[in-house]
Amino acid sequence: MTAGTIRERLLSWRQVFRFAVVGGLATATYYLLTVGLTDGWVTVRLPVATANLIGFAASLALSYIGHHSFTFGKESRHDRYMPRFIAVSLTLAALSTGAVHLATSVFGLPAALTAGVVALAYPPASYVLNTLWAFRG
Repeated sequence: MTAGTIRERLLSWRQVFRFAVVGGLATATYYLLTVGLTDGWVTVRLPVATANLIGFAASLALSYIGHHSFTFGKESRHDRYMPRFIAVSLTLAALSTGAVHLATSVFGLPAALTAGVVALAYPPASYVLNTLWAFRG
């Protein structure tokens, strides 16, 4: 892939907009499920770690489905795209968790600052990795 091709793929404003829409819906799903299951908005009240896992899994599924069909316009090949998408998502989750831990525990930076940096850095990193690798081909 040439530099021009990479630039074209990354700077598709329609694709960036669709990525943001799907990401926003996935984030809202995560938040509403996690808080709803923890605070009892729904008929059950779960421990926060359990609710977080359910919220994460639901948002990951919604994100994959939305990006697969809406953002990147793929019609099949889930055997190719899904493992790559999950790998990108889990890698970024691990890196952001490690970065937050390192920044707060080792360097003593405020959690709000480190979470803010992660919140700003995660979407562009996810977009680049999903565009150039997970949904490529």
